[in-house]
Amino acid sequence: MPFGKQLLPALLLGGALLQVSSCASHRPIAASTLAMAAPPTYLSDICAELAKCWPTNRIVPIVCHGHSVPAGYGRTPEVRQFDAYPSLLHRALNQHAQLVRRLATAYHVGLADSLKVFAATIKDA
Repeated sequence: MPFGKQLLPALLLGGALLQVSSCASHRPIAASTLAMAAPPTYLSDICAELAKCWPTNRIVPIVCHGHSVPAGYGRTPEVRQFDAYPSLLHRALNQHAQLVRRLATAYHVGLADSLKVFAATIKDA
C-alpha cells in the first residue's frame, strides 16, 4: 500500500479524535449568563478607535463572524456571496473611503480634516 493511502486514514482519525477531545473540554454556557448586547454601546470602544485622527489612529482589523450566506439558503441552495454581510460591509467601507478621498481632493484638505467636511456634508444633506 502506498504511503499516501496509509497516511490519509491516520490523519482523518487523528483529526476526529482531536475534534472530539476539544469539544469535550468545553462546558456548556448557561442561558442566564447570555445577554443581548446593548446596541447603543456595544461597539462604542471600536467607534472611538475608528474616529481617531492621524497620528493617533491605527489600523483596526474588522473580522466578520457568523453567518455569511444570505437568508433563504435553506429553501433554495443558492449561495450569493456578494450579497452576504462580509461583502456588503466591504463594499460600504470602500464607498466611504472613496467619498472621503473625493472630498479631500475637492476641498484641498488633509485626510484627517476631510472627515469633518464629510460630517458637515452629511448633516446638510
